Amino acid sequence: MGKAGVERLLVANRGEIARRIFRTARRLGIESVAVYSDADEQAAHVSEADYAVRIGPARALDSYLNVDAILQAAKTSGADAVHPGYGFLSENSVFARACATSKLNFVGPPVDAIEKMGSKAAARQLMSDGGVPVIPGYHGEDQTDERLFAEAKSIGFPVLIKPVMGGGGKGMYIVYDENHLGEALQASRGVASSAFGDSRLLLEKFIAQSRHVEVQIFGDKHGNHVHLWERDCSVQRRHQKIIEEAPAPDLGDALRSKFGHAAVAAAKQVKYENAGTVEFIMDVSDGKREFYFLEMNTRLQVEHPVTEEITGQDLVEWQLRVARGERLPITDQAQVPCLGSAIEARIYAESPEEGFLPQAGTVRRFRFPGDPDHVRVDSGIREGDSVGVFYDPMVAKVIATGDSRGEAITRLRNTLRGSQVLGIKTNCNFVSKILSEEEFVAGTHDTSILEKKMENLLKSSDQESRPPGALLAAALTRRLVLLEHYKQISGHNAAFKSNPGFALFELPRTRVRIDGKELVVEETSEKAFQVRDGDDVIGSVVVHSWRSVGSDEFELDVSVEGVRLKWHTVQAGSEVGVYSFEKAGQLFRVDPEEEEEEELDYEDGTESSIKAPLPGLIKAVMVQVGDLVEKDDVLVNLEAMKMAHSLKSPHAGVVKHLHAAEGEIVAFGKALVSVQK
Repeated sequence: MGKAGVERLLVANRGEIARRIFRTARRLGIESVAVYSDADEQAAHVSEADYAVRIGPARALDSYLNVDAILQAAKTSGADAVHPGYGFLSENSVFARACATSKLNFVGPPVDAIEKMGSKAAARQLMSDGGVPVIPGYHGEDQTDERLFAEAKSIGFPVLIKPVMGGGGKGMYIVYDENHLGEALQASRGVASSAFGDSRLLLEKFIAQSRHVEVQIFGDKHGNHVHLWERDCSVQRRHQKIIEEAPAPDLGDALRSKFGHAAVAAAKQVKYENAGTVEFIMDVSDGKREFYFLEMNTRLQVEHPVTEEITGQDLVEWQLRVARGERLPITDQAQVPCLGSAIEARIYAESPEEGFLPQAGTVRRFRFPGDPDHVRVDSGIREGDSVGVFYDPMVAKVIATGDSRGEAITRLRNTLRGSQVLGIKTNCNFVSKILSEEEFVAGTHDTSILEKKMENLLKSSDQESRPPGALLAAALTRRLVLLEHYKQISGHNAAFKSNPGFALFELPRTRVRIDGKELVVEETSEKAFQVRDGDDVIGSVVVHSWRSVGSDEFELDVSVEGVRLKWHTVQAGSEVGVYSFEKAGQLFRVDPEEEEEEELDYEDGTESSIKAPLPGLIKAVMVQVGDLVEKDDVLVNLEAMKMAHSLKSPHAGVVKHLHAAEGEIVAFGKALVSVQK
């Protein structure tokens, strides 16, 4: 690359973004340094770097947010530059200034730009001064309730309350009338003070029907600024993006040009350098198409891959070149390409059907089918890795491209439907259903799409929505796995390998456990099987052929109720996955060790065991042995993946046993408290 200043790069981050940055650094001949907490000692990003330095315990405050530890890691490893990634310290001006003081090249914008854009009030005033449209609101220093009430009335309800130094939707409240304003102000101040150390609030006009459109901008040290087109991020849940795409649908050339000009004006207003994103909210109510400045993110965004795909540019390379003092690779706006369409889905370790409860565990299988020329997977984990409880639950980003938006949607939907993830639950099926929603396909959706469609999107958890034969396929797979293991133990493995039918058809009856039920798989006639739950027949299946394609992995050609079906099945750990091209994958729990024993009969009553719904840290035990509790009393506060979970008593009674203590890290399913009726 020609200039000194980025020869050994420390990435002050983890997971997917660290791996992403390492790939570009490796291609450019730059040495890489990983940092890791105790929880990430075996993580993928650690093994892929040239050097790795431990920075502290698992808790983010003690490691990835520990400025002194990261600066010491840079000194120890001999790094001359630091890339912050996204999240953690990426928009922390104190960290950026500390890097400069330590003679480290910070791969990001100047400290001054981070500070100005970090304050929503200051950013709004700067944008207004620069001619960038801003939403009507109040950003003043007078924070008395009297002044805020008066300003809210002047703006007109509904209004949106935000912490001045906030982000990620924390502390934001929508208030529809004056009667609820006082309560919302108190709640928002509390969040602002605890989360950001600054209790100041701002008020904005709430736009009921809107789209979230953002523009990727870049600047260099020579005064050049360009935009790399826009992204639509309107599919959000609780202000967190789920699906992002570029270019934004249904804008038109004239409006697209206005977005780009406004974003570049914003960048010039703060003399911006390196990668940044200018976020806008577009009012689409009553046919309007007016947009307003929302905020500027002074870092590389999670969703940057969709911009890379439509422009053919490596944005991390652009960042590194700018950090070295080079000019932007493209300085003429007219030369920035925009080809085809790209859509990204964020894959989270969570269970949508259980209130989006974060998941943790060992990833037994992690595969996404698709043409590598059109489907890109950026992930922080590999098969065999553990997803823990300390960090954000995003495990991957899946990006699909196409010559048209419709083509990209189809590719992404098919990839998510065919995804094979075992060991943890994910939102793959949930997102694939969003991609099929009529409004989304038409490109006419707004930020309310999930709120309006949530009930329908969550129906995928219903048993009746499972494809025909999926449970039968899971039962047959479990039978094959059990028999295959039996053959290996008993010395008949050669017969199994040379004559696969030997394992499937040799024994007339096999008992298996699927989703907590003891099922019987029995042969009823040649190549025909019946699956029973007690005396109830669940279904019958004719096996035309099958073959082993890996360890505990099979391809089944069957008929169910006269319909020919082809299934790809695999057992990994305590789960069986059943997959087909036409339908989303189905997961079944098969481990008999997982039986839940919620109620134990005693001579004087019934005792219930309250168990951990996911691995986590016990923040507080609210009761002691002998305490009397009522139904829904909070017994334990559990923290997992940056979320608090209050575990409540299922009934009134007396606390008989405590099985966990404050500060203890507990596994999924561990009994925590026993309450006797």
